[in-house]
Amino acid sequence: MDAYHYREEIIEFFKGKDYYDNYSKGHIWICRHEGFDTLTVEPLVGGQYEIAVRIPQQTPDGIMWVGYWCNPNGYFHGVNTGGH
Repeated sequence: MDAYHYREEIIEFFKGKDYYDNYSKGHIWICRHEGFDTLTVEPLVGGQYEIAVRIPQQTPDGIMWVGYWCNPNGYFHGVNTGGH
């Protein structure tokens, strides 16, 4: 499984997208938890993976999503985290 394969879905996830319908890449959905969401994928071949986590951050302009996505080597990358 290569998280880069889901690059567009990860970008949309951090823009606030709530629903996915992309069966050409397998099943893609958002799992909602108390205080955060995870982007979960089940590729056409392979297992099930949570490849990104987002946390709502209230700003004067509304909600901004901050969090992390995991690259294929297992390293986390911050999104909208101010370098943390």
